[in-house]
Amino acid sequence: MFSKSRLGRFFLCIAGTLIIFLYISPCLATYNFEGAPEQDKMKEITSGTVKGGLYVDEGEGLKKTPYVKEFNVPGDSVKWARIYVGVWGGNEDKTGTLDLIVNGKDFESVKLEGKGDKGDDEDQNPAIYGAGYGVYWVAYDVSTNISTGPVKVEARTGGDIDGRVYGIVLAAVYEDKNGKDTKYWIEEGNLNLHGKGWSEDMGSMHDEAYSDFSGDIDADKYKTANLAVAYLCGSPGLEDSIYFNDEQLSDGDNKNDIANSKSYFDLKFVTIQIAFQRLQFFLVSRKNCI
Repeated sequence: MFSKSRLGRFFLCIAGTLIIFLYISPCLATYNFEGAPEQDKMKEITSGTVKGGLYVDEGEGLKKTPYVKEFNVPGDSVKWARIYVGVWGGNEDKTGTLDLIVNGKDFESVKLEGKGDKGDDEDQNPAIYGAGYGVYWVAYDVSTNISTGPVKVEARTGGDIDGRVYGIVLAAVYEDKNGKDTKYWIEEGNLNLHGKGWSEDMGSMHDEAYSDFSGDIDADKYKTANLAVAYLCGSPGLEDSIYFNDEQLSDGDNKNDIANSKSYFDLKFVTIQIAFQRLQFFLVSRKNCI
């Protein structure tokens, strides 16, 4: 159905008049080699309509900690917000810690336990998704910790893990009395997409994933959507592709190598014309750094 190409772990949103964004599962810590919380798709946890919009911004790419990123959230008030931190562990056996500071507030240090993490703490914030050979995507609920205006985020890692941070992403649904009605869906996941034999003696292939957004869209009211996809481990020449309702999307003139950053982190925004009611998003992969 789709041509095969490559994708690393990813983060998804559509923002604009219509917004689709990444899934947040109930808070948990879990590790699965092929992907967490599920192997082949992300899941939706919240959706709705807001008079305002969705703000999404990110850090600069893989580097050592302390990793600092400053944001500036528009609007009158924050309705919902998550901070995402991508961490490279080095391998799935190493363990370490992640500490986060938001506008001077310290969050409790969290353990990154690799394949030793069995998901036995379902009440914790943040949610920790471990996949592959030690790649973490950590989601902090900061809905009550930030407001509109400047937001400063600092991440620090410790322990035996490599500890470099791929990037920090802030996503915030905000209200604005002068804004327009905006529909949004929130999804997230850490999927380990790879080709056969890409690493060591791996004989399996896991090269496609998708999100299926439930609900109907009034195509007369909502004319466009902005899709944002975050990739970890992307690099030039590995042929990442994105499909939305069977249409291959393009980042300008680039559509066959869309996650082409040399810093192993990409956040891509694509505008989509709404000429349909059901929304389905596919990501296809042949290789990745797992």
